[in-house]
Amino acid sequence: MNHKISIIRLVWVAVAVGGLLVGARLTTPAAASGESGWSVVLSPNPSAYANILKAVAAVSASDVWAVGSYYNSQKGVMETLIEHWDSTSWSVVPSPNANTTGANILTGVAAVSASDVWAVGYYYNSSLPQTLIEHWNGAYWSIVPSPNPSITGQNVLTGVAAVSAADVWGVGYYQATSGALLTLIEHWDGTSWNVVSSPNPSTTGNILNGVAAISADDAWAVGSYYDSQKNVLETLTEHWDGTKWTAVSSPSPGAYAYNILTGVAAASASDVWTVGYFQSSNGALVTLIEHWNGRKWSVVSSPNLSGTYGSANILRGVAVLSTEDLWAVGHYQNYGANQQHQTLTEHWNGASWSIVSSPNAGKADDFNGVATLSGSDVWAVGIYSNYGNDYYNNFLAPQTLVLKR
Repeated sequence: MNHKISIIRLVWVAVAVGGLLVGARLTTPAAASGESGWSVVLSPNPSAYANILKAVAAVSASDVWAVGSYYNSQKGVMETLIEHWDSTSWSVVPSPNANTTGANILTGVAAVSASDVWAVGYYYNSSLPQTLIEHWNGAYWSIVPSPNPSITGQNVLTGVAAVSAADVWGVGYYQATSGALLTLIEHWDGTSWNVVSSPNPSTTGNILNGVAAISADDAWAVGSYYDSQKNVLETLTEHWDGTKWTAVSSPSPGAYAYNILTGVAAASASDVWTVGYFQSSNGALVTLIEHWNGRKWSVVSSPNLSGTYGSANILRGVAVLSTEDLWAVGHYQNYGANQQHQTLTEHWNGASWSIVSSPNAGKADDFNGVATLSGSDVWAVGIYSNYGNDYYNNFLAPQTLVLKR
């Protein structure tokens, strides 16, 4: 296989939760005890085979949303999954599917108010992903039409952020006729969703994984692009100044295969954080956290629970409460001793990042998203499995994972 093509496929792997196997049925997990303030909160699983939460957004202590997908065994497809916290319990809220015979996946969620919440993702039309955007109006979820710039290739949304009821951003990627993956940014102006031009540093592979919106003239999108000269994936950060999106230089500390940004959050125009991972010189995947100080991006030291050859420490989401209170979540995995994913949570106290112990509900656990309301009200969502994950990181019969601190 051409190495360039394999690298491009790795970009897609970086966006996904990991593989999914549905051959095993679920069993009820043993209760997981809280550690360092974190505790597992019971969340519903509509499927006996696969349930995944990808993102979480909080309006208030009694109004929190999580989105993802579940496997409908009767139809044999993945369908949208939206769950809501009402201060007492999590419950499944009905959500539409754009295609009843193909997969429907939600990847991101953002809230403007209790009656104005957005979720984005994609659905399969035949064998090709198409953008999927859904809206909560306070009473029900409905599909809102969204553009697909590629007619013959993929169109995928991976993240969403909201400034106001008439200013919402969705990001991801689409596939050009040449086969190249290009950045995709769409904007809601209060009336319709439209594609907004965005830069592509690479002629072969560019993907956006997350977006944060500070104001009408200040937003950030992050991801990765393929550097054909170095033959590696480099970090990608793009900025909206109210008129256009531009690529902004960001560090790529790994000289090997991976430098990937997965999430971004902002405290202010001069205090923006992005997280992800890179491949170190010994082959381990290690955490990557970068900070924007209003002038430039720089790498900020972040801890890892394992660092041996073949191990992994991956951050997938970040949330900002204040300049001295941030959370990043993901998973770690030590191939030398324990190949199963385990939850990873890290905290910024204004001076340094540190690992905070977090419980695991099953044999394998992974966080995908995090949201904060206060220092004592933090939510993290993802998946766990009583059966673990296999060598290729496929989760066996995953269930929804929700932790609260």
